[in-house]
Amino acid sequence: MKTMILGLLLVGLTANASTAADTVRERNPELAEHVDALEPMKNRAGKYYFPDSRLVSADAQVLLIDRLLGGEDEPAVQVALAYALDGKHRLSWDVISTQPASVRAALLSGYKKHGDADAVDALSGGLADASDAVRFEAIRLLGRRPDLKSARLVDGLKQALASDVVDIRWAAVRALAWRDDAGAFQAIQPLLADKDAKVRGAAVRSLGILDKARALGLSDVDRLRNDPNPHVKRAFRSLARD
Repeated sequence: MKTMILGLLLVGLTANASTAADTVRERNPELAEHVDALEPMKNRAGKYYFPDSRLVSADAQVLLIDRLLGGEDEPAVQVALAYALDGKHRLSWDVISTQPASVRAALLSGYKKHGDADAVDALSGGLADASDAVRFEAIRLLGRRPDLKSARLVDGLKQALASDVVDIRWAAVRALAWRDDAGAFQAIQPLLADKDAKVRGAAVRSLGILDKARALGLSDVDRLRNDPNPHVKRAFRSLARD
């Protein structure tokens, strides 16, 4: 039943996008042909992208959404299409959640600088996503959006501190520090004893950002001064500079 509902939702969303795209196609058939035929290039990392200045126009953005939701491109190309969308043409979480994991992660980038209530919905949805990559991207973006104030977001970030995935714990520590959310210091403090040095280092650095004097007064921080791992050593060097 759940699969059927999601399928019907996607059909409706695709139909709406197609209606808007049909209007653009009638008004600007040359641009429509151009976007439909556009082939991505690969960057040095081997990732697809669309280096085309014409894609910034509102009409081109509508056509990109239509092509993306049409689902005829392979996932790697869909990711490139998602990154070609600007923040003004961001998609709602209801739409994003119907896409493959790699595309979901890419579409969240539309909320890097845009959105308010819809950004809270999208990023809280990302925090609860089944994909590690989507959760990581939601956490990373929340570190850049301290303006988004929501108990759902803060709770989701704090829950991420207990993830089995090292990079998710690491990203959550950093995001909470950058956001300076209530209770962040207490939530991060146990990560000083994390089994992974990358996370321990992030915890030292983040506690210093939140309250340097308080951090330096912690016995757990003091014990880490002799930690030989480079991640932790760099954190203490940063702490000394700040």
